[in-house]
Amino acid sequence: MKKTSKGWALGFFGAVGVLLLLLCGKTLLLDPYFHYHKPLPGVAVPGLDSRYQNDGILRNFDYDTIITGSSMAENFKSSELDALFGSTYHEIYLQTQTALKRTPNLKMVFQCLDYNGLIRDPQELRYDASWYPQYLYDDNPFNDVYYLMNKTVLLTATDYVLQQTLEGKPAFSMDEYCRWADWYTLGRDAINETYTRPGKSTATHPLTDEDRATIQENLELNVLSLAEENPDVTFYLFFSPYSIFFWDRMDRTGNLQRQLDAEKYAIELLLTCDNIRLYSFFDEYDMICDADNYRDAGHYGEHINSRMLRWMREDAHRLTKENYENYCAANAAFYGSYDYDALFAQ
Repeated sequence: MKKTSKGWALGFFGAVGVLLLLLCGKTLLLDPYFHYHKPLPGVAVPGLDSRYQNDGILRNFDYDTIITGSSMAENFKSSELDALFGSTYHEIYLQTQTALKRTPNLKMVFQCLDYNGLIRDPQELRYDASWYPQYLYDDNPFNDVYYLMNKTVLLTATDYVLQQTLEGKPAFSMDEYCRWADWYTLGRDAINETYTRPGKSTATHPLTDEDRATIQENLELNVLSLAEENPDVTFYLFFSPYSIFFWDRMDRTGNLQRQLDAEKYAIELLLTCDNIRLYSFFDEYDMICDADNYRDAGHYGEHINSRMLRWMREDAHRLTKENYENYCAANAAFYGSYDYDALFAQ
């Protein structure tokens, strides 16, 4: 009886072990988050959650240029960048830092500086650490069990890979990765769905010394440190060109001049680094004021991404020590005197 029980137990646990190995093997082979390897030939891995796939791309793909940033950078196409050039600041910093460590031949970094992220906690992260996949981002092989035995990966992500492959759909493409252009409409009606005009503030809020300290710490930690530590890499940085409705909000809440002063201070800090090429497109007033370019107050269509790449390739709208004060003065005059009420006139 004891031998029978022992044999049954060994058989049971052996079967469980084989099943677990098979399940792990499925994840290891298809590897939907690229944690171990690039997509295998003939396997069409779709673009999934970027926070789960980003590190695998940085770890296992071949590249000498990265495009990084918030959702403001998601409609860039790598093919356009190749043809032309060859969540918070801290989250972007962490990913860029990883790329720089793992890719010694990295030549260029294209990074969007979210305009409303200048005066924020330098170490702020826009995610809950309880669900962020830290086990994918470190080099500890033992916590890979959270990936290999992950229910969502086993039953959902790997099945997406199988389905896409069996249906003959295109393989993973960096041009389509994170792209949201086909999921949203642009124009005033789309903006109206998400934009609620604030009441008019009777007070104006200046840029304080505390604000300046936050901006400096933010940029020194999350931007300047990487550029200074990697002098052979060229950093193409640009402020995300929000629409005129963003400026209406700034005006209504009494923060317009504060935002302009924050930008000017940030420019002065960024221009101290020789391998940073800084651009801003807020002086493209026709673009900023055209609601057909936007899905909401901040997010622009992919044609604007393409336009910005061309401008940067041509070195247009580049800010320098010689021209930035004129740029700032022109924007202060335009946005400070704009007839925002006309946007809502019937």
